Amino acid sequence: MNTSLSISATRFCPRPSLNWGGLFCAVVLFHQNAAFADVAKTPKRLVNQLGNSSFLSRLQAEQELLDLGYRSYSAIVEGTKSPDPEIRYRTLRLMKLLRRGAFADRQQELRANPWIVPEGLAPGWEEFHQMLGDGEDARELYVQILNSETDLMLAVSAPGWQSQFEKRCSDLQAISHQRQSLEIQPGSIAALLFLACHPDNRPSGNASSIITMLISDSTFRDAALRSRSSEVLKALIGIWIRKNRHTSPIQLLSDAVTFDLDAGMEAARDGIARRHQLRASAIHTGNSIFYLAKYGGKDVIEELEKLLTDSAQLPGSFKNSATTVQIRDVALAALLYVTKQDPKTYGFNELRPKSGYLYYANSARFASDQDREKALLLWQNWRAKHVRDPFRGNLDASEGDAL
Repeated sequence: MNTSLSISATRFCPRPSLNWGGLFCAVVLFHQNAAFADVAKTPKRLVNQLGNSSFLSRLQAEQELLDLGYRSYSAIVEGTKSPDPEIRYRTLRLMKLLRRGAFADRQQELRANPWIVPEGLAPGWEEFHQMLGDGEDARELYVQILNSETDLMLAVSAPGWQSQFEKRCSDLQAISHQRQSLEIQPGSIAALLFLACHPDNRPSGNASSIITMLISDSTFRDAALRSRSSEVLKALIGIWIRKNRHTSPIQLLSDAVTFDLDAGMEAARDGIARRHQLRASAIHTGNSIFYLAKYGGKDVIEELEKLLTDSAQLPGSFKNSATTVQIRDVALAALLYVTKQDPKTYGFNELRPKSGYLYYANSARFASDQDREKALLLWQNWRAKHVRDPFRGNLDASEGDAL
C-alpha cells in the first residue's frame, strides 16, 4: 500500500523539466537581438544617428563614435560629406578630436618612422620629407610642428586648408597690432613657415609679411641657430627666402645673412641690377656685391668682373671722402676675396670687416685714382696667369699655373 502510493505519487506528481524547444528559440532570439544591436552600433549607422531629431540620440551616437576610437574614423570622414549640415558639423568636430587623440598616442611612432603611421595622422609629411629629408632631427621638428599647430596641420589633408593658413596669419597680425610684441612659440612659427613653403600654397602678401616678421623673432632665431633642429630650421628658412616674392630684396638678403644662408643669391643679384636706380641704397648695393662673393665663390667671378667697368660712384654715398668709392672698387675687393688674394697688395688699406658681408662698402677705397688704375691693371695681369675661361677649379693666388 505504501509502496503503491509512493509509486503513485512518483508517477502523478509533475517533475520540473526543460522545454528544449522554447530554450532554443530564446537563445536564437537573444543572439538575433545582439546582432541587431551590433548592426545598429556600426560606425556608419552611428554617423547617420548624428542627424537624428533627438538631441540625446545625437549625443549618444557622438559618444559611442568616440568610444570606438580610430575604428570609426573612415565613417566619420564620409560623414563630413553628408548633405545633412548637422552630420557634417558633428563629424568634422569628431574627426579633429579623434585625430588629435590618435596623434597624441602615436608620437613615438612619428619620431621613429612617420611612413608607418596612417596618412591622416602624418599630414604634410610627404612634402616635409621632400623639402627637409627624414633624418632624426627632421622628424623631431616635424613632431614639434604637429604639437604646436595641431588643428592647422591636421587640416592640411583636406581641400582648402590654405584659407585656414591665411586666417591664422591674419589673426596673428591683428594681435601684433594690439600689442607691442607678439608672443608665439618657435614650434608655431616653424609650422607656419612650413605651410608657407608648402608646394600647394601661394601665401598672400599679408601672410608673407607675417612670416617675415615671425622669423625675426628672437626666440625663434635662437632656436634656428642653436637648437637640435637648427640645420633643418635653417634649410626651411632658406626655402622661404627663395620662394618669397612679396618681401623686399633688402629684407630677404638680411634674413639670409642672419641665418648664414646662401639663399639670398637672387636678392643680391637684384640689388646689383638696381644699383643705378634713383633710390638705390649704397649700403644695399655694397652688401649685395660682397654677399654674392661670399656665397657664390668662383661661380660668380664672371658676374663680378662685369662690374669692373662700372665707374659710377656707389649711389648716394661718401661725397665728403678724399676719393669716392666706385662700383668697380667694391667689385674688385669682392674678386680678391674669391680668389684668395691679399687686398693690401692692390692698395686696399682701409677695408673694414662686416659680419655677413665681408667688408663695409665705404671702406673699399683707394688713396687716389692712380692707385685704382694700378689695381685694375694688376688684376688683369693676375687673371691672365691664373684664370682660364670658363672659371673652373680651385682659384688660389698662391698657385701660378693657369686653371
